[in-house]
Amino acid sequence: MDHESDEPRAWWEGRRGLIAFAVAPLAGPLVVSIKFAFAGVPDRVILIFAWVSLVLGYLGVVLFGRPIYLLLRLVGLTMFWLAPLVGFAIGVGMMCLFLIGLPLSLGQTLAAAWASFDFKDAIEFGGVPGAAVGALLWLIARPDRRQHSASPEAQNDAGKV
Repeated sequence: MDHESDEPRAWWEGRRGLIAFAVAPLAGPLVVSIKFAFAGVPDRVILIFAWVSLVLGYLGVVLFGRPIYLLLRLVGLTMFWLAPLVGFAIGVGMMCLFLIGLPLSLGQTLAAAWASFDFKDAIEFGGVPGAAVGALLWLIARPDRRQHSASPEAQNDAGKV
């Protein structure tokens, strides 16, 4: 009976990280949508910002989140408070790239793009959703519960009583 109850847990533990990186970026568009809905922003605008947040969230997770997660886990820094902090920083960085890159892609000069750039927007629309993504990622992946052994045999031995 114990063996049967361990199978779903083993399945979940084996896929926890993958599920976390697939699901957590959805927190960004959710945060942005809720913020705009309470501000009375029209639905079409909310949808546009949600899509932008979705794309930036997945790009941020793939380009920066996953490598930083693996590095922090490797050195044993798996405390919860780091996840929203790192997510905030990645979110701000991705939003800065977007807020400068979009005008440049539309033919504006760097000086014009920089003149229209507002760091407060990067914090508000990138940092806060990024922190939510980082927190959700940590809550799903739970890197603090993972075994950090180099060999699978050692991990299997650690699970035996």
